[in-house]
Amino acid sequence: MKININLVENCTSCMACRSHCPVKCIDIIPDRLGHSRTFATDKCIECKACLKVCPQTTDALVKTPIKAVAAWNPDMAKRESSSSGGVATIIAENFIGDGVVYGCRFVSPFAFKHVRCTTVEEIQTLRGSKYVFGDMDGVYDQISQDLKMGKKVLFIGIPCQVAGINNYFRGRSANLYTIDLLCHGTPSVSMLKRSIPKDILLQDIDNVSFRNNLSYQVSLWKDKEKLWERPANREWFLKGFLKDLFSKESCFSCKYAQHKRTGDISLGDYWGTLPEDLECDRSKGVNVCVMNSIKGIELMQSVADKLKATQVSLSEELSGNLQFSKSACRTWRTRLFRRVYGKLGYRISVLLAMPDVILKNLLLK
Repeated sequence: MKININLVENCTSCMACRSHCPVKCIDIIPDRLGHSRTFATDKCIECKACLKVCPQTTDALVKTPIKAVAAWNPDMAKRESSSSGGVATIIAENFIGDGVVYGCRFVSPFAFKHVRCTTVEEIQTLRGSKYVFGDMDGVYDQISQDLKMGKKVLFIGIPCQVAGINNYFRGRSANLYTIDLLCHGTPSVSMLKRSIPKDILLQDIDNVSFRNNLSYQVSLWKDKEKLWERPANREWFLKGFLKDLFSKESCFSCKYAQHKRTGDISLGDYWGTLPEDLECDRSKGVNVCVMNSIKGIELMQSVADKLKATQVSLSEELSGNLQFSKSACRTWRTRLFRRVYGKLGYRISVLLAMPDVILKNLLLK
């Protein structure tokens, strides 16, 4: 057997190897749950370039957190249209003045992909949590060009994606800034599509959202009008996501679910307490912002006059927020779903894996 990326069993689909391969011999192949992973073809020359940039086979470039704040966008309209406090939008919009921003958005006809943004208008398309894995193919070449031209680059993604970016640009990242988003584990786009009626999927969908501020639901949009929506109490995809039915294999042993972080800033939902004299509508969402490097502190300082923030205990946040230390959990539900999915299909497999959850929601309805 050739020594190449095929030996990596816990591929995260960061695509660093595919971009770094000198002979372009690495293909993308989906597994039976729709998760993409990379495979080297027979054209492989065993140069091991793929293994040198793979964050799963090398020491992860992680940073020790320095300080944490709870923060939110004072612009209520932008805050309500965000998944949480809207801090990522503020940082990205401010960064556009000096450089370019890469983040995940929905791409027609039905895909989620990391894209390059150069305007404030394009930044708006990145808003909202994405409870699926965003395609990273081709992003490395674009960032390489931007860095060669001396541009500042901000990359926003989940920790394993940021790890791929860090490894790929190791030693040449002076103008590269990163934000890692606290992650629960990522289903594939294929699983999401199986939860949506087929006649709806035939429509010209131009956006998908998973949250309305702090309210969970799956909504599909066409021409800025809501085409279809299913609330959380009837949405099996969201229930399966929260119960770790659909996560890819690497999520169950995630090496980035730890206190040391891959991004210059780590962003997520803030669930702690706030000072009583602080004017903040908690129902509209608040972000926890953990600064892990001097670059992270610089990013937060650059938008200090554009957001509301209060310092919070770093140790309490790291120990109290499970996404800072806990991988996706492989339970009997996960194992049962994977065992029967190939034979029984999506709907029956979800029902067998979560009978109590689904029955409870039906009774509540």
